[in-house]
Amino acid sequence: MKVAICVGHNAKYQGAISESGVTEYIFNSAIANLLCYHFRDTDYKVKQFHRPPIKSYRKQIKALAKEVNKFNPDVAIELHFNAGNSKARGHEVLYLGSSEIGLKYAKKLDDIFNSLLPNKDRGVKPIYKGGRGYRFLSEIYSPTLIAEPFFAGNLGFINENFGNILNSYIKFIQTFK
Repeated sequence: MKVAICVGHNAKYQGAISESGVTEYIFNSAIANLLCYHFRDTDYKVKQFHRPPIKSYRKQIKALAKEVNKFNPDVAIELHFNAGNSKARGHEVLYLGSSEIGLKYAKKLDDIFNSLLPNKDRGVKPIYKGGRGYRFLSEIYSPTLIAEPFFAGNLGFINENFGNILNSYIKFIQTFK
């Protein structure tokens, strides 16, 4: 089983910022590192990928997709979190709207988020051409997901659930035998 863990955003353009000042890129780089470490001596080949630090989203995704497609994973997950204020709550999983297997995998990850994360289920969301994340979801050849397990403004949630977020991804990967 080969899994591509793609860190959302990049070192120069780091995405949403949590109340504590941690960016999506920094937070999800830590999660990606821990996932690779966790699966290092297993039959799972878990590899992390980062977008190049260039301004053009299109060029970032094109370069990322080229590397991920060379790896030829069974599934690719881009790690994110939502921007928001301290009252925003919830998790969601995005998938390419035309992908039945993407829907199946998105539901699987969403069910795991529901079992481990004490926040609102915002559900699985199909993404179509022109939608947020479409380019990432459509340019990678394997089933591909965008995971958003929480909102950045909820510092207490982040502090209390880092392990649950990490374990959600571990449990998801382990569903593939």
